[in-house]
Amino acid sequence: MQGKDAVKCQASIIMELDEINRLKVWKILDRKPSDHPITTTWVFKVKCNHKHSITEHKARMCAQGFHKKEGLDHLNMFSPTGKISSLQLLISHSAIKNYMFHQMDMKSAFLNAPLEEDLTLAIPAVINKEKEKKVV
Repeated sequence: MQGKDAVKCQASIIMELDEINRLKVWKILDRKPSDHPITTTWVFKVKCNHKHSITEHKARMCAQGFHKKEGLDHLNMFSPTGKISSLQLLISHSAIKNYMFHQMDMKSAFLNAPLEEDLTLAIPAVINKEKEKKVV
């Protein structure tokens, strides 16, 4: 990793991996020949305050599930997100009924969601070169 923010990005990777380990999202297993592990990539985001000053560097490990073949490697894979029209309907209905809204943010929301099936994930290179023949 190179660039002026490389050290901060590496620190944000460590924070993300610490959170994954704290929540016991995965366990390290020996890789079997039948495994077709999902590869990963890192996405970085710089968060700024209202004065456009950098407040935080965030890293998110993203599974590259688009490499998988449905029915062979998994049954289905998707991100459960709502449509904008559903949100508009909810807001309209709430306005008519005079309901109150409360917004909240859950830290590491996707890490807290249970999976319906076991998946194998290639261990990211930043974790440990010795574990490249293992999966999580």
